[in-house]
Amino acid sequence: MNKLSSGQIKKIYASAKELQLDNDLLHTFIFNIVGREHISELTSYEANQVIDELEYKKTGVRKQPYRSNMATDDQIYKIHALERELGWSDNPKRLKGFMRKYCKTDNEKWLTFDKASNLIEALKKVIAREERKVAAQN
Repeated sequence: MNKLSSGQIKKIYASAKELQLDNDLLHTFIFNIVGREHISELTSYEANQVIDELEYKKTGVRKQPYRSNMATDDQIYKIHALERELGWSDNPKRLKGFMRKYCKTDNEKWLTFDKASNLIEALKKVIAREERKVAAQN
């Protein structure tokens, strides 16, 4: 684990000062967030959690968690656009079942970037196959 940086320590103390937390309250706050009693024991990740919670206490706005290698918002939008194009939007179980079969998950929030790309391509192929069926019937 990476140790916290001096910048993170400064940010924690500056945010605590803005919230008018004394040293005891700050340490109690940190213990409630990450389960450590001393700031020097924090890892970089834990320090970021504490900073995010302090910022939330100041602004009332919760920071969205960082999702490395996860599907982008644009990919999720495209998946739902293809779902509408297929006529599956009235029955969300269809897309969930398709995702479960091909991506091993039924929630688009848990798709990785690569799995979302593969899902988009698979949905495009389903649309192309449906279009070929309609063209063959005419």
